[in-house]
Amino acid sequence: MSLQTIDHAGAGPSSSTAMRDVSKRIMDMLLASAMILIAAPVLAAIAIALACAGGPIMCSQACLGKGGRSFRRLSFNTRPAPIGRMLRHTALDDLPQLFNVLRGDMSLVGPQAVTIGVSLSHVTGEAASAYMSVRPGITGPWQVHLRSNGTAHRVELDRLYAREHGLAGDLRLLLRTVALLAKRRST
Repeated sequence: MSLQTIDHAGAGPSSSTAMRDVSKRIMDMLLASAMILIAAPVLAAIAIALACAGGPIMCSQACLGKGGRSFRRLSFNTRPAPIGRMLRHTALDDLPQLFNVLRGDMSLVGPQAVTIGVSLSHVTGEAASAYMSVRPGITGPWQVHLRSNGTAHRVELDRLYAREHGLAGDLRLLLRTVALLAKRRST
C-alpha cells in the first residue's frame, strides 16, 4: 500500500492529503500549460534544428510513475552534436516533459522518475513506497541539490519530499531550479 492511501488512523487518505494532491495537480496543469505556450517558439526552433541535424527529434524512456504505473518520459533527442550538448547543458532537452505533466504522468516537482530496467534493489521499505506515492517530477529536491552525495542521498531526499511536500515547498524548488538553470546558462 502506498503512503498516500494510509492516514494516521489507517482509514484512507486524509482530507488534507487529498486537497494537497488536487491543489498540486491544478498548479501543475496551469503552470505546464503556460510554460508550453511561452516556450512554443523555442520548442519549434529545437525541433527544426534537430530535424536539420538528420536525426529523430524526440525520444522517450520507459519509467515508473505514481502507483507503479509505467509511462514514456519524453525528451528531445540529444545525439546530434553539438546541438545535443547544448540541449543537455541548458536542460532544454527536458522541455517535452511538460507534455508528460499535462497528461498526468509527471509533476513539475517530485522525485526523479525511476527508469524501468534500472535496479531498485537499493530502494526498499518506506523509500520504495515514497517513490510510488507521488508523481515523478521534472525537477525535485535531488536536482536542486546538485545531484551530489550518491544514490543514498537521492533516495533520502526523495523519501522526505514524498512525505512532506506541499505547494510552498514546490514553489521554492521551482524557483531554485530556475536560478540554477540561469546560472548554468551564464557559464
